[in-house]
Amino acid sequence: LRVGIGVFSALQSCSELLNCTHEEPGRPIYDTKVSTMTGAGAGYSLGIQVLPAPWIGLGLTYRSNLDVKVSGRDVLRTATGSTFDAEVKLPFPQSLTAGVFARVHKRVLLAGQIGWVDSSRFREIYLDVEGWSYGNEALRIPLRMRDCFQGHLGIEILAHRMLLLRAGAAYDSPAIPRRLTTRSLPDTHKMAWDLGFTILAGRWRFDLAAEAYLGDLKTGFQTRVVAAGTTAETRYLPGGTISIHLAGGVAW
Repeated sequence: LRVGIGVFSALQSCSELLNCTHEEPGRPIYDTKVSTMTGAGAGYSLGIQVLPAPWIGLGLTYRSNLDVKVSGRDVLRTATGSTFDAEVKLPFPQSLTAGVFARVHKRVLLAGQIGWVDSSRFREIYLDVEGWSYGNEALRIPLRMRDCFQGHLGIEILAHRMLLLRAGAAYDSPAIPRRLTTRSLPDTHKMAWDLGFTILAGRWRFDLAAEAYLGDLKTGFQTRVVAAGTTAETRYLPGGTISIHLAGGVAW
């Protein structure tokens, strides 16, 4: 069973598209006091692992669509004091992954995985504001996403009876075509590199890992110009992140 918790900031996602910063004759003035909405949804996953021999394993996992409906009261507030409730449906797409591991040496384990995500299911984000009839078309954000594919490679080395060393790399194709990226909806060819280790102490284990996601695979850190939707073009400088992961566990 999969449970998804959704948080949607209408101000962050729709501020460029909401007609809320100008005044038309006979129309009320709308400001950008837009609240964050929350919600939950449920889905499922199915998996199978087959061990044809002690040194090799095959796995397959399917994850269902998971729709999270987020809503809030008094989400949009106008300059005149009027408030409106709102609701957004966030569809998390189905996915399928297949993997294999092989123990090529008593101390060395290799693993690989490929995956598919049904990202083309994302057609639009539509912010439904109850009772608000001004600028409804501006609340519809077309996404026009396409399916994306992933690849993962990893190695684990038993350096000592109490120490495991790991390294890996992962690739994820863009779900938004390059010609359709905007300042609000950026995407690119993504690559991540990972290093980590595990300390084994009896029934206990402690894991520490670091991951680096750097730049755009095609243009690196070169500045490029992307369309900005309803506003002027903007410059986009691909960046990166370095994250640290710490975990612990005990067997009983």
